[in-house]
Amino acid sequence: MTKANNQPINQRQTAMANTPSAYAVSADTPAQKANTTAAGIEICLNCDDLSTLAAQVVAARQGGAIRLELCADMAQQGLTPTKQAVAIVRQAWGDAPGLVAMLRPRGGDFYYQAADVRLLQQQLTELAEAGADAVVVGPLQKNASGITDFDWPLLRTLLAQAADLLLEVNIHRAVDVLPMAARPAALQQLQQLGIQRLLTAGCDWHSGLGVAHGLVQLQQDVQLAKTQQSPKLVIGGGITLANLPTLCAQLLQADKAIAAYISFHCYSAVLTDGLVDQHKVEALVMAVAKGCSAPMR
Repeated sequence: MTKANNQPINQRQTAMANTPSAYAVSADTPAQKANTTAAGIEICLNCDDLSTLAAQVVAARQGGAIRLELCADMAQQGLTPTKQAVAIVRQAWGDAPGLVAMLRPRGGDFYYQAADVRLLQQQLTELAEAGADAVVVGPLQKNASGITDFDWPLLRTLLAQAADLLLEVNIHRAVDVLPMAARPAALQQLQQLGIQRLLTAGCDWHSGLGVAHGLVQLQQDVQLAKTQQSPKLVIGGGITLANLPTLCAQLLQADKAIAAYISFHCYSAVLTDGLVDQHKVEALVMAVAKGCSAPMR
């Protein structure tokens, strides 16, 4: 199956040919222009309600979001969306890259057994067929010392399959389950494996805390990303319009070049009555543009 911009050609052609005019997306809104020079906003999109999905995608795109993370069952912190949901999102989003699908077959922990692995591989193929550009995953294991680490053999298996499908692979907040002392080495290994981005709050996944409490760790991670010792960072966990300007200032510390290595992941901050609100997306995008402006890489 041949892809362009990480998208199956048959799905891409269907998306462009069949996108209803009601969902036409303008390419020159102020927020979209702002996001060509800023760190950027990624929207976590709950894909359970198919009836509102296309309209929410357009709201995110018109608001200036650079990526969507597609998830099912947010009560479980996000599971793999259905093939139908991804196809609807692709049609509404259009030809542009930026559709990242959660690859997580069940709730609970990130330690996967044989049955989970089979489902991961099946879902990976289905997500590619539906038009995803990338997947976000995070398999873990206990190493020989009993310390939590990435399941490197499984991750390599999924990377090889994703490469055959021309899908990019990112890491979700499973990285925040690792001991902080093991984090720099793990980030460097992820970078060497070709992982493009990782989602993190900079603090322990189990703590229930967000980016405000992980700032010191995030500052260290950003420096690793800037020196090619880590994938780029997608910073998420409690991002709001109120705290975003401060986060930008504290992460960049007057070094605007860092903006090329970060983006911000938002969920509840862009919702009104449970649906993506274009105006809230725009406000976040403009806040990032003001606080983190630098050429994208």
